Amino acid sequence: MCVADMPLFEFYTTRTRKKVDPYAIARWYTTLYPTHVYLEDVASSKQQGVVSAFSFGEGKGILYGSAVALGIPLTLVKPNDWKKQMRCPADKRATVQRASQLFPALSQLFKGPRGGIFDGRAEACLIALFGAMELGCVPATAITPWVTEGEEVDTTGISGVLR
Repeated sequence: MCVADMPLFEFYTTRTRKKVDPYAIARWYTTLYPTHVYLEDVASSKQQGVVSAFSFGEGKGILYGSAVALGIPLTLVKPNDWKKQMRCPADKRATVQRASQLFPALSQLFKGPRGGIFDGRAEACLIALFGAMELGCVPATAITPWVTEGEEVDTTGISGVLR
């Protein structure tokens, strides 16, 4: 099982923007050889602007399309389904708390540098575990943290390799 931050690239229009990097996604899939991909089946919300909603859908489409093009089995899972199975409430802070319970070695990665939370990372870990459980797999090795650019991770007590 591997969980990592979404690879992005920056570009400039009227201001600097970020998009999902399709080449990095393809490299992930061809380097890590996933046997199955679980993707949350979500749609944009009414609160999102037009550009934001389009970018959201484009990112989801890149993940979906890359997996399908490479012949990797893909399952779309509704948020209510994985949250119910993982006993995870809808509240973002409670989601981070639940992920910290299930992944204690990774709990620091769910916290931002100024006290905020990285709920996306926590949800990604929970969806990956949901998928592993649904496939009848239990991770054979400890789930290891990843390092994002400019971020330091205390590896005390963490087994495995940093990615």
